[in-house]
Amino acid sequence: MHQQAGAGRALRAILRAMIRLGNSTRFTRHEVDEFRQVGLDMGNVKHQEDIEQELSRWAHILADERFDLLEKVALEMAKAKGAKLPARLRVVMQARRHACTATK
Repeated sequence: MHQQAGAGRALRAILRAMIRLGNSTRFTRHEVDEFRQVGLDMGNVKHQEDIEQELSRWAHILADERFDLLEKVALEMAKAKGAKLPARLRVVMQARRHACTATK
């Protein structure tokens, strides 16, 4: 449960605490340490593209190792943006797997 709360805090911090100048970004040492606690390595991030690459790497790892946590993060992000909540990711993934096995 602690990891889930930490992941949500880390993602919100990325959006609000990042220091930006044009396409350049950087985080404070404290923010980098917070991100590291949930598996994000923002220590060498210098540009928006670096953030996107790190988040993509992190999401792929979560999808493989902790799909339940990835699903909760996605739902929290949708809520934070005021977006309509998507269909449960697990249902979508199961339907996709079923469709793949049905066509073989």
